Formats: sequence, C-alpha cells, structure tokens
Amino acid sequence: MALICFPDVKTENDFELALKIYPYAMLMASLFLISTFVVYAMLHEIRNIHGVNVMCLMVSMTVMYIGLGIIQLLSKDMENWFCVTIGNYIACIFKNETL
Repeated sequence: MALICFPDVKTENDFELALKIYPYAMLMASLFLISTFVVYAMLHEIRNIHGVNVMCLMVSMTVMYIGLGIIQLLSKDMENWFCVTIGNYIACIFKNETL
C-alpha cells in the first residue's frame, strides 16, 4: 500500500538523472553529519553518555554515506559479484545501525 505513493518512473532519463544526483546528495549529507560530530565534540556540556552515543552514530553514518556515495559513483565500473558483495555489506551496516 505504501508503494502507491511513489510516482512511476516515466522515462529512462528521469532514472539516469536520479542516479547522478543521489551519490552527490549522500556526500553532501555526510558533511552535515561531520558538522554534527564536531559540535558534539566541542561542547563539553553535551558530551555525556548520550552525547558520546550520538557521536558514535554520526561517525558510523558518515563512513557509511561516504562509502555508499563512492560506490554509487563507481558502480558502472564494478563487476557484478563485487557489487553484490558490497551491497550485502552495506545492508548489514544499515541493519546494525538501527539496533
């Protein structure tokens, strides 16, 4: 039922444009994650156990977003078995972050 909300991809050009934009958006999002980490590292008042937990989450998500962005940029040059292996590894990272 939730899939009804997504618009259908009309042409291949729309899909190609989305594949070009998403990796750069992930790399830009990682800059905001890094800035959040820096704020938590600089302010001593929020560096308690919850702040350290947020800092660890920011580092983990930054590494994942940078890796995923680079993989999406280089995915046309990858072999199929390598792409599947990296995809499974990233899926495990996503799963571990939600736990």
